[in-house]
Amino acid sequence: MNLNVDAAIIGAGISGLSAAWQLQKLGIKSFVVLEARSRVGGRTFSELIGTDTYVEQGGTWAGLSHREFLALASELGIATKPGQRAGDFLFKIGDRWTTLEAPDAFSSNAARQDFEQVLSRFETLRRSLPQAAPWSAEDAEGLDALTMQDWIEQNTTTMEGRAWFTGITRQTISGDLRQVSLLWMLHFFNTTGDVFLGLNVDAEGIRFVGGSQQLSLKLAERLGNQIWLDAPVRQIAGYDSSQVQIMSDRGTVRAKTAIVAMMPKDVKSIEFQPLLPILHRQLIDEWRTMSWAKFYAFYEKPFWQSQTTGSHFLDETTRFDVYDVSPDDGSQGILVGLLSPDYASLSAPERKACCLNFLAEICGDAARRPQNFVEFDWNRQAWTGGCITALPLGVFSKIGSALNQPVGCVYWAGTERSLVWTNYIEGAIRSGQQAADQIAAQLR
Repeated sequence: MNLNVDAAIIGAGISGLSAAWQLQKLGIKSFVVLEARSRVGGRTFSELIGTDTYVEQGGTWAGLSHREFLALASELGIATKPGQRAGDFLFKIGDRWTTLEAPDAFSSNAARQDFEQVLSRFETLRRSLPQAAPWSAEDAEGLDALTMQDWIEQNTTTMEGRAWFTGITRQTISGDLRQVSLLWMLHFFNTTGDVFLGLNVDAEGIRFVGGSQQLSLKLAERLGNQIWLDAPVRQIAGYDSSQVQIMSDRGTVRAKTAIVAMMPKDVKSIEFQPLLPILHRQLIDEWRTMSWAKFYAFYEKPFWQSQTTGSHFLDETTRFDVYDVSPDDGSQGILVGLLSPDYASLSAPERKACCLNFLAEICGDAARRPQNFVEFDWNRQAWTGGCITALPLGVFSKIGSALNQPVGCVYWAGTERSLVWTNYIEGAIRSGQQAADQIAAQLR
């Protein structure tokens, strides 16, 4: 099949579909979306378990400040529900569980003061960066040469202050701070606004009935046959001319302009003719993800709720992060957790045992016997090289300027390229809309 259009969009994740929807709103009807998978949604995937329970294997949550996400959900008629059960965020320090607000959160005033001063230093450093171009900061290379964990070690004096700051920081990106650039972390928090301590509340307070993939599914219904599934793109040629040729497994598309709405790492699967400029090739080659596996445990009832005030549990030592997402009516008990890549070398039964051991610690021995247990690892999925971006040393300062820089008639989209809520669905939507606005201006 061959097709001539004004615009081609590569990737039917939420960013690519948001771009397509924006083009349609802007009056541009001649476009096609090419998707390698046999489904839409990209890194959102809602799997039906039983008759009415959806397991959200990728991007899940939204917050009140996610304006574009909530607006799009409302436009498409998707209802919302609480992101997790109301309760405390419990953090394990040594052998005890506590909250940051609790009087016994720190064993001494020195530890509490240590935490407060490192938080203040980080916030001061974060706000000193130019938000639109953090890679252009005066000391960008120096900040990019230091891991987040090294910076924490250098700026704390107590074990407890260090543990609290490390845990709160790490759980926001599901990454190993020993491998993540300080510059990237500063940029990440800048894109979320002034919500460091309340990030898990501000960004994870809302879920969607039927799962977040509903956005992509409903957009696909409206876009119809303008979406080609099972159409992995193999080559993009002539992007430096007036017409780009896109070769896929379903045929060749010729377009005046194109949007590549993919994680930079995944663009490596596409051959570009001529070769992309060196900075863009480096961006694609050196991009990294540090995604954790996600697991769900289902129980007949949320029996643990009478035993704990917690609805979010984080253990920095074992690197488990668990949320209580049970329905408010108590009709079912559901725990969702994130499992560190440290466990990836274990067999599936061994990983399950580790997860259930942790759930038993926080919820009681009955947690070892779920009615159902589901695990999903984005690092093992075709066409996707992970889920969450957390860049290593020396990458962001070098290639950051290429993130949103068009190459000929090719533009870029994806949550990693957003300067607002990067790594979140909100960022994906905004990036897709921005790319659509750019090519619409070019086509007019």
